[in-house]
Amino acid sequence: MTRPLLDDQLQPVPLPVKRTMLEDAASLEPGAGAVIGRFFAILQSRREPVAAPSAESFRQAAASESTFRTLLRALARYAPDVSTAAAIEVKAEWVSRRPKPRPRRLADGEKV
Repeated sequence: MTRPLLDDQLQPVPLPVKRTMLEDAASLEPGAGAVIGRFFAILQSRREPVAAPSAESFRQAAASESTFRTLLRALARYAPDVSTAAAIEVKAEWVSRRPKPRPRRLADGEKV
């Protein structure tokens, strides 16, 4: 990712986090800059404390389970002071949306 694009994505991010992510730009996970920027912009617009974001902020920042996982990994690595306790509820929602495996059948047609 080009540094100017990443810098634009990280505008709403607190300076220490932004600085660390820019220094580590070459090894950032794809999408990490975008989702972190979106997450902190949502926190600002909702006027939530950085240390205690709501589950709704996590929902709004990530429209897919993979983006949600990217957000959690990026927060753990670059912003460990941000509480992810509210993300547990969102994680459960994503897990419940996963397709359920079909019941297996034995050779005689009986379900397992």
